Amino acid sequence: MVAKIQNNYWPLSLVLLVILTAIGVSFGISTSAAPSQLANAVTADLAITAPVLYFLVIRRTKVPNLTVVPCFILGLLIAHLVLPPTERGLLTFLTHYILPGIEVLVVLFVGRNVWRFVKALKQNGARNIDRLEVLKESTAAIAGEGLLARLLTTELSIIYYSLFSWGKSERQSDHHFTHYKKNGLGAVIALWILVLAAETFAVHILLMKWGEWAAWIASLSSVYLVLLFIAHYKATRKRQSWIDDTGLHLRYGLSGNVDISLDQVEKIHLTTRTPRDLQQFVKLGHAFESHNVILELKTEIELERMYGKKEGAKAIGLMIDDRELLKEHFS
Repeated sequence: MVAKIQNNYWPLSLVLLVILTAIGVSFGISTSAAPSQLANAVTADLAITAPVLYFLVIRRTKVPNLTVVPCFILGLLIAHLVLPPTERGLLTFLTHYILPGIEVLVVLFVGRNVWRFVKALKQNGARNIDRLEVLKESTAAIAGEGLLARLLTTELSIIYYSLFSWGKSERQSDHHFTHYKKNGLGAVIALWILVLAAETFAVHILLMKWGEWAAWIASLSSVYLVLLFIAHYKATRKRQSWIDDTGLHLRYGLSGNVDISLDQVEKIHLTTRTPRDLQQFVKLGHAFESHNVILELKTEIELERMYGKKEGAKAIGLMIDDRELLKEHFS
């Protein structure tokens, strides 16, 4: 998000300047000849001027307009902290009458987008069995192609695959390839979860002596990692790669997606080793996962990782259950 507004540092500094100036002025309210008017001016700068300036800065970026609401609430909180209790006329009005109306509008906006997401989910799910692709298309329908959509896609996919997706998917045809039968990923992830569970218990006890909130943050972070491991394992069993006239389409759990045109493939190595002379070699899975196929490419391509992160590669290592059949397609 910061990357999207990095060219707007000067306008953002103006927003910050308005806030800091209002805070500075608030210290003179008690000695002012017109304290009520000065307090109202400070409130207006913090809760109205600053949010409006912030909106003007972000309106042509991919930063969601909805972030103006937290900016408005932050202005109210700062005003509550710096204004004398007897000089909060405008602040009281904004808090009691304007803020509830904004909350209602936010609820309606979120509800509308949830309805649009569910509608898009049904439409996309009817023509695509890859649930991660369905989630990606559905979040794009309500949030565009920006950072917010990528974050939503990843978080929703973790929830879906870890809690709701069960079983495995058999190969749909000779043009489809699975990745879960020979990679030993289940044993590796089970070991990671056991280690994480033991470590979380010990860390939780230690942090409880320092602060209960810190202990629970650490524990919830560990739960999130467990869900992430489980989601990736189950997504690897569910998602399939395929080859068609347009190219090779690799879908490897939650860790990597890439589409490769057939004429980009220079050579296919059926090996579990990594040749030292390969440039820009990356694994489609995580670093701890093994591979039995290496695709050597003629030119650099981009892989899509979790959260929409891009990574360049000229050689890709991955595990394919029927690797001989894949090589036959290129013979």
